[in-house]
Amino acid sequence: MDCSTPLGDGSLLATARDTDVLLSDVGPVRGGVSWPGRVVSVDGSRALVEVAGERIPAERGECGEGDEVFLFFRPEWVEVSEGPFTAEIESAEYLGDRWELRARFYDLPLVLVISEAPPKTTFPFAVSAAQAIRRQ
Repeated sequence: MDCSTPLGDGSLLATARDTDVLLSDVGPVRGGVSWPGRVVSVDGSRALVEVAGERIPAERGECGEGDEVFLFFRPEWVEVSEGPFTAEIESAEYLGDRWELRARFYDLPLVLVISEAPPKTTFPFAVSAAQAIRRQ
């Protein structure tokens, strides 16, 4: 599998866990979140991707060390309440049976749906699964 396929408009079509995702600008995309990063090391099918000065493990596909990538992950791959990273909440909306959070990790957008009431300003999180997709 190639990491990405260029489309006519300059965007990329990539497959992440059987979900077709159109990646263009940084931020929420259909089915998940895409952040720019760089592969700092690889080990077999895994890569360590540096994003905003932090390192996040990911499936590497065909990406290699030093490649500029998008780190793609789906909201359900984020573990809220514990983890090495902290996000700042910009807004929280109650949707009847769940909360939708719009937050920032450094300058990067993060949108999550959680079942419990969110904390007031920040929350810890971890990304349990992600995919590195080569930028072109």
